[in-house]
Amino acid sequence: MENVWEKFAEEEKNLRRKEKTLRLKSQELENKLEMSETACYTLAEENSDLKTAIESLETEILEVRY
Repeated sequence: MENVWEKFAEEEKNLRRKEKTLRLKSQELENKLEMSETACYTLAEENSDLKTAIESLETEILEVRY
């Protein structure tokens, strides 16, 4: 009977270790996601600024032509 409890205790220990590892991985992925979202937002802002600059240049070009 003692052997069964030892096995349960060992299994519980292993499961707690796996849980800790999975929690750490989950936190790491969450951090990466937040960084990616920030980078994506920054790129979207830059893209918008570039589109505006291009439109301004196109307008200037049209004004010079006519």
